Formats: sequence, C-alpha cells, structure tokens
Amino acid sequence: YVNVFCEVGGVRTSRPYSLASAPSRLGSIDLVVKRKDDGFVSGHLLDDVNLGDEITVSGPAGSFYWSPLRDTRDLVFVAGGSGIAPFLGMIDDLLERDAGVSMRLLYGSRREDDIIAKERLDGLAAEHANLWVTHVISEPGDDWTGERGLLDEAFLQRHLGSAPLAGRTFFLCGPPALYTLVRENLLRLGAPPHRIRVEAYGAPADVSALPGWPRNVEASATFQVTETKSGTQLEARAGEPLMNALERAGIVVPALCRSGVCA
Repeated sequence: YVNVFCEVGGVRTSRPYSLASAPSRLGSIDLVVKRKDDGFVSGHLLDDVNLGDEITVSGPAGSFYWSPLRDTRDLVFVAGGSGIAPFLGMIDDLLERDAGVSMRLLYGSRREDDIIAKERLDGLAAEHANLWVTHVISEPGDDWTGERGLLDEAFLQRHLGSAPLAGRTFFLCGPPALYTLVRENLLRLGAPPHRIRVEAYGAPADVSALPGWPRNVEASATFQVTETKSGTQLEARAGEPLMNALERAGIVVPALCRSGVCA
C-alpha cells in the first residue's frame, strides 16, 4: 500500500490505500477509493481532486504480497467490497511473471453493481487455467444467477474444493467483519493460522465494540489532551484515533498505516 497525503478543509492528513496495480508498472499506480458516508478523505479525493493536480504519496509499504520463501503456491484470495484492490495488482503481477502458482479468488459484494472490475477479473479467469474467480452477492437482485449470501463456512466449503487447506496460503482483505467471519471459518476447516494473512489498516469502524473498551466511557465522550512537546491543548473524542484529533489541531504525526503497526 501507499499513504496518500492531502489537505482537507485546512487539515493536513493522510490515508493508506492498497496498490491495485502490478509493481512492474513503473510509470503509474492504481488505487481504489471507495466513498464513505462519513469519510473525511475519500470525498475529497473523489470530488475535489482533478486531472493534473499533484498529490504526494509515500513509497510502498506493508507485507501483504506473495513471497515464494514464505508462502505456498496454492493461493486463496478472499475479498470483500473495495478489499479487491490488492488482489487486482497481485493477480496481474503473478500472471505476468508466470510465477507457477494457482489462484482462487472468492469475492463478496453487496449488490451486482458493487462488483469492482468484474469484466476484467472474469476475463482473466477465462484466459488463464490457474485462476478461478467466484462472486457472491449478499443482497442480490432478481436477475442474479450466481452465488448468494455471505462468505460463510458453507460457501467456503463449496468453493475451496477437496484439497487439504494445510497446503494453501489465504489472503484476506475487506471490511473488519470479513476478517472475523472468514478467519474463524478457515481455522474451523483446518487452515493453519500462520497461513492466513490479513491486510488491515486504519482504526476499526466502532472501537467501542471491541473487547476491553471501558464500559463507563461512551464513544462520543470528549477529553482534553495536552501534547507536551509543544504545549498544545486539544479536544479528542474517545471513539476516534488520537491521530485524527492531533491533525485537526495542526500537529502532523509521521505515519503510514495509521493503525500503529508501523510505529
């Protein structure tokens, strides 16, 4: 992924986005930006940035890619919504390099018109015998004839085949609920924990719902924070990342993933 730096409403901030293009393409990169109803940066990128504008991005970071020294050659990609982004680049790269791997993509979307790059993915699957693509729709229309429902245990059993899961490497990317649902089901079906890799960045949608959140604190509660180096005092909401509150106060914190993993 790369981190995209921008200024929105006078606030300097950044957001990480998965690379959706193969690393062999040196002249440009592809990103997938999905509009969030309460998003701060996605609306800016979609509505305010125009052709010809200059944007600063970080160098590539992260460990969500296939490594022949670490991973098997039987790969299962599980994507939800815009979580398809890294797999677009990984599939292009592995096919381009003829890396000798088999790839099975299980891609969940809410509606048919939410599917990103469907024609491209289905076309690649038709052209390459080592790539299988299966779509599943959670809220299908009457005309949808494919898989319906969620990426649950029954769906995984139908589309993972009979080969032992111990010899496969699983890559998961999508909304937080996908990680919990799919990872638990894969473990129950016999997938080794060290073979399940997850691309997760940024804070959870509702941190107050996680185990360990203090019961007497509402997510909407506010606290006064003092940044000791500058002496700046600022107000921070309990349920948002502290980094967001710092940025609103004009304090820019060097970061890439925005979730603390990069320290």
